[in-house]
Amino acid sequence: FYLHQLVQEGVKVSYIAGNHDFWLNSFLSKDIGLNIIYNSLSVTHQNKKIFIAHGDGLIAKDKGYKILKYILRWPPNIWLFKLIHPDLGVYLAEKISHFSRHFLSKEKKFDFLKEFDLLAQEKFKEAYDAVILGHAHIPWIKKHEDKYHINTGNWIKDFSYVVLHQGKFSLNFWQ
Repeated sequence: FYLHQLVQEGVKVSYIAGNHDFWLNSFLSKDIGLNIIYNSLSVTHQNKKIFIAHGDGLIAKDKGYKILKYILRWPPNIWLFKLIHPDLGVYLAEKISHFSRHFLSKEKKFDFLKEFDLLAQEKFKEAYDAVILGHAHIPWIKKHEDKYHINTGNWIKDFSYVVLHQGKFSLNFWQ
């Protein structure tokens, strides 16, 4: 409701799809009016060039996910999945999600953050002022001189979000 209201008021809202959002229907785009981004987004705000992506599949350590992503997004598999009963579909989705969470222990997530930081440094060479990702689900901000690498965290658990105000980035937590 609130996102639709923002769109109706003329606010452009973009949704960065993550690793659990690859079968989004048209509801968010057509009914709510969101701009769905499936890969990455490059924007300039307050004279800052910003690279924004969920982050899944962007680093070399994500090999297993890249294979799973290909399998899950392969059109014949999507067609087959739609043929099964929704209860079985939810069960299978939960099992895959549980496997993913188990595989990504907190230590591995911090390894991902280190890899993401190397990715951010490469993006800084492309004149980006900030790289904002979310895949590791750990709220984190690192400043490299005048550039920022930010991991948004997890809104469901940490209530974390990023703000750009007067050219300065901050990682905030909803109270």
